[in-house]
Amino acid sequence: MADGSAFGWHGDQTYLKLLPANVSTDVYYTVPMLTANGAYALQNTGASKFWWTVAIPRGMKATHFRVNSNVTKTVTLYECEIGDNTTATSKGSGNTNTEIDITDVNYSATNYLTIVVAFDAVNQQLWGGYVKIAPI
Repeated sequence: MADGSAFGWHGDQTYLKLLPANVSTDVYYTVPMLTANGAYALQNTGASKFWWTVAIPRGMKATHFRVNSNVTKTVTLYECEIGDNTTATSKGSGNTNTEIDITDVNYSATNYLTIVVAFDAVNQQLWGGYVKIAPI
């Protein structure tokens, strides 16, 4: 489209949403939770890691990210490659509930992002987040 609205993620040229429903985890006892106001979250029931894998849209670069939670935990963003399971380069880390500036990651046909946060106690919740994107 002439206005560029077909580019980015579902037409959004600013954000990739990190939805709780798209999270993977290393434990089977994570509890999906629907809050009283209808919001969706994941509640952990013990020590566990959660991660998202996200593709960068063509012509875009990832510049920042944020993961929201009811607790402060370290969160890290990695650039990975689809051709192997050994390439994972940290591009930035910080705390949940804070926007984190990363080393920019440009789109390529073979790369993607992995965002990892670890919880260590019962009732710690993961609410979602975003990756900021911009044109290359």
